[in-house]
Amino acid sequence: MLKSLLRVRFAALLAAFTGQSRKRGRQTKGKAVGYALLMLYCFCAFVFLFYSSFSQLAEAFFPAGLGWLYFAMFAIMAFALMFIGSVFTAKSQLFEAKDNELLLSMPVRPGLILLSRMAAMLAMNFVFELVVALPVFAAWLRFGSPDAAGIAAFVLIVLALPLFALAVSCLFAWLISLLTSRMRNTTVITMVLSVVFLLAYFVFCFRMNTYVTQLAANGQSIAGALGAALPLVWLGRAAAEGNLACLGLTLLWTILPFALAYALLARSFIRIVTTNRGQIRVRYEKKAMRASSQDAALYRRELARLTSSSGYMLNAGLGLVFELALAVLAICAAHGIGTLAVAACAVFYVFHVRMCRKNFGGITGDLCGMCITVCETVTLLCAVIGGIALR
Repeated sequence: MLKSLLRVRFAALLAAFTGQSRKRGRQTKGKAVGYALLMLYCFCAFVFLFYSSFSQLAEAFFPAGLGWLYFAMFAIMAFALMFIGSVFTAKSQLFEAKDNELLLSMPVRPGLILLSRMAAMLAMNFVFELVVALPVFAAWLRFGSPDAAGIAAFVLIVLALPLFALAVSCLFAWLISLLTSRMRNTTVITMVLSVVFLLAYFVFCFRMNTYVTQLAANGQSIAGALGAALPLVWLGRAAAEGNLACLGLTLLWTILPFALAYALLARSFIRIVTTNRGQIRVRYEKKAMRASSQDAALYRRELARLTSSSGYMLNAGLGLVFELALAVLAICAAHGIGTLAVAACAVFYVFHVRMCRKNFGGITGDLCGMCITVCETVTLLCAVIGGIALR
């Protein structure tokens, strides 16, 4: 049974990385290959980004005898990436999955259901970790002097660190699930937390070069500050020096939390996923029916749909906020060119809405994509023409 559950989970994980969806039907091989190449491009882009950062750290730390600090920085970076990438997935896959009650109604042990879901998230964590581990290893080969014991220890650490990150993600997702289950509007809470994580991530990416330069210049002081964090010291010495005692302690503090988290969640899995906490009771009240126009009815329906899905709000609603902010910024910063571009897009939008209602009876997703494409082209043309005219 575990093999069947794992097959289903990994098939869903593979579909996520190739852009497949049950609603869209069977995907052609060309689209699947194209989507896979896009994911590979993103993977390689992040690998080169981290390689440029860790090359500076390796060039500064290894000659100064701070190899353990180099691997401690790797552990911190990899853990942060795995935690941010899996915490909300853990919340939706473990505690809010739509097929939880269906699987629990079948002769399947709850521990196997939980293990299959955690295994799929563990595989995803390995992908996130490799984004950091591969450039770290390449920079180590270039600027350090690794031996067989150190390489073996590094491989074991790479295999064990996702277990610790997954344990923390699962427990944190459990807390988020408990917190949001007692709130009226959980979609807004989930979206706000997602935005906070994304903003923290983008701020870090934009300031990464500054942070790396400061780390490389202040290696001794940072080593003194992290010296009290024994788990990081054990991990760093295990990889940098091939210390077997430190490797054993590192494997202990990475694997043991995962085992404890699994035992805790498996023991209370049924109660966690089947308990309805703080559901809102709606009392029906007889009211007079009010007639409204077709546009008002569609507006209310789409607004209810928007506010009921955190993913929809994050992708569509947040994008709309960014578009309005960028329009204001273009008018204030680019002066005449920005005003021309925004005015041209506004005129085309009014024309687009009228044309869609007249010829198609409304706006569909394809027509929205066409509107966005034309607005991007109009903005580019306005920028080119305005730049030439204002010379």
